[in-house]
Amino acid sequence: LYFTEIEVNPIIINKIEFTGNSITKDKTLRSKLPFLPGDYVKKSQLNNTKRKLNNLPFINNVIIEQSVNDNISDLTIKIDENKKTGSVLAAASFSGDTGAGLSFGIKDYNILGTGNEINSSFNLNAEQARFDIKYSQYPLLNPNLRNDYLIFNQDQDYTSSFGYKTRNIGFGYNLNFKYDKNTNFSSGFKISSTEGHSPINTTLAVSDNIGSFEQLSLNFGINYDTTNDFLYPTKGVLNKISAELSPSEISDYSFFKLRFSNDIYFKNKDS
Repeated sequence: LYFTEIEVNPIIINKIEFTGNSITKDKTLRSKLPFLPGDYVKKSQLNNTKRKLNNLPFINNVIIEQSVNDNISDLTIKIDENKKTGSVLAAASFSGDTGAGLSFGIKDYNILGTGNEINSSFNLNAEQARFDIKYSQYPLLNPNLRNDYLIFNQDQDYTSSFGYKTRNIGFGYNLNFKYDKNTNFSSGFKISSTEGHSPINTTLAVSDNIGSFEQLSLNFGINYDTTNDFLYPTKGVLNKISAELSPSEISDYSFFKLRFSNDIYFKNKDS
């Protein structure tokens, strides 16, 4: 058994400065760092921080510069910011089944420079009117957590096909925890209320769907992602496994679902 003693002179962070960010707030970027002024600085930690920041959808590239004087370090983090994180979609459609329709959507991966995300869609045609709004919020005190909030509403007109109309409204919540750079856990719930109304007759097939039906589902999921790009991966593996439970004691329709999906990306050497 051998004991060795290695003397090291730790380098302490004095200050951290961000440059190049005109939209993203300074506190948003600082919340993504695993260190603060006064902490020891390690080369491996700087490399992991650079990789983590480069994976954010509102950052194109990051350069971390370090100046050391008497074991005191000043860090300058240069941000090449993606200023086009938002998009608006508007479309019109026509089909023989539902007639004319309109669609409208809004997406943004960096709302007002907070790093939070919104994804919303609105669809309208002769058979349905639907909107979905999903808002993702990243707590400043813990960059490994994400809160997802979902609100949805759907009105469907089945008068010509099934003989009644429905209205479905609900909301959901998910808590996501990033365990490491490749593994993510999530858990949450979704509550919905469906109402069948406006029957055109009293047949059994129609009357069985008239009334209010309440549904509560609980979910848990694990994602393992080694892909090389957030939006357009060309190499790596993406595995997803999820379980969803709707108990019979508190839901009108009980069920259990287990899903598994696997995506494998191979980069074309000639592209």
